[in-house]
This record gives sequence, C-alpha cells and structure tokens, in this order.
Amino acid sequence: MLAYASYLDFKSREIDLRVWFKLAVPIAVVSMLELATTEQGASVNEGIERILLGTAIVCALSGALFLAGMLGGGDIVPLAVIGITHPWNPLAGILGIEQTMLPPVLLVLAYASFAAASQSIMLLAYNLTFNRNEIGRLPGRKLKLVYALTAIPARSADLVKKRFWFPLERSWDNEQRYRLYFKVEEDDSVLRAKVKQMIAARVVSENQRVWATYGIPFVAFIFVGYLATLFLGDSLVLSILRFLTGGGH
Repeated sequence: MLAYASYLDFKSREIDLRVWFKLAVPIAVVSMLELATTEQGASVNEGIERILLGTAIVCALSGALFLAGMLGGGDIVPLAVIGITHPWNPLAGILGIEQTMLPPVLLVLAYASFAAASQSIMLLAYNLTFNRNEIGRLPGRKLKLVYALTAIPARSADLVKKRFWFPLERSWDNEQRYRLYFKVEEDDSVLRAKVKQMIAARVVSENQRVWATYGIPFVAFIFVGYLATLFLGDSLVLSILRFLTGGGH
C-alpha cells in the first residue's frame, strides 16, 4: 500500500483518498480479527488502547506540522491508517523479531523523521564540499545552516525546467526574499514561472545560483519508517532515547 502510494506521490504529488480507503478497510478488518484472536497474551482492550494512543499522538504531531504548512494533509492519512490497522507489529515472532513496546505508528513516524534527517546530513556534506561560497553569501548564521541542510544552489535556467523544485531564495519578494522552508500548498510551477519572469526581466541571470529545495514526498519517508518498524522494531528508537536521556550509561 505504502509502496504504491509513494510511487503516486513521486509521480504527481497527488494521492486519491479512495486509494487509502480501499486498502485500509480490509486491512483494518483483518487487524481487528487478529486482535480478537491474538495469542500474544495481550487483551483486546490493550490493543485498542495502543491504537487510540498511537493514532492520537501521531495525528496531533502531524496536525501541528500541517497547520504550520510543513506537512501535507495527505501525509496525515497514511499515518492514521497505520495507527488504526497496526496495534502490534505483524512480524513479531517471525525471524526473531520481538513485539514492540511502543505502538507501531509512533515508531513509523520516528523512523520516517530519522530518514528525513539523514537526507539533511547528506545535503550538508554536499554543500560544505561544493557550495561553500554560496553558503557564505547568505545573510545570518541561521539561514546558512538551514539552507545547507535543506537546499542546494541551482542555476536559474535549470531551475525553471525542474518539476517539484521550490526556490527558497525569491528575488521577487521584497518583504521576505529568503524563506526557511516552502509551504506544501505552494505550486512549484507558479514559483518556477516567477523565476522565469525574473530572468526575462534581467533581475537575475540564467547562470545565477538560486537556493532551492526538492519537495520529496513525506509518504516516501513514511514507507521507509514502516519497513524499519517491521524489521527493527523499537530497539533502535529506544536506544537513541536512552542515549539522549543519559540512560545508556
């Protein structure tokens, strides 16, 4: 389900909600049947509590990001579907995989966030290696750091030809030339048209570098997080939490 949704999101950045509905309903029915007949020593009430707890927390967190314009509404749906249909790790007991302490949907979001963070680390390494001068011309340390972690400087002439690339450096906006992030409801074609207008008006040259970021669908990170949850369980997440809280010493 998530693999197909990731493909659709990469292709068009649109996923029909009916896709989730058609796939989620039968999975939810099977999950409820498994919950009612579980042999893991867990009660039905415990399973329902895990569903409600995990789904509520994830929807609250992702909803806050949605209101801030940093996450699309379509990204909340798969998380809610996973929360409702996965009270437990379905692979627990297979290949030595242990059942998770945390609701799977919380782990999916955690691993998805780790995957997104790893992309930022790779961008940072790339920009420090090849784009130090471009980083240096940016005003302020905060902007330098954010752009180095999330964007690359692209030629204006190349940027107007690339789908799903969002310029964060906007010469046409006198009030806010530099954006820390793009909002998910923004249309990349409109932004690219603006860059094209700036080139035609000779405000920027074709070879001038403009900081831009590629809008990777978060559903793809959710897919990665789902696979990590299935095969790694919560061992890595708990280890990181223990390290951050000093519990590993």
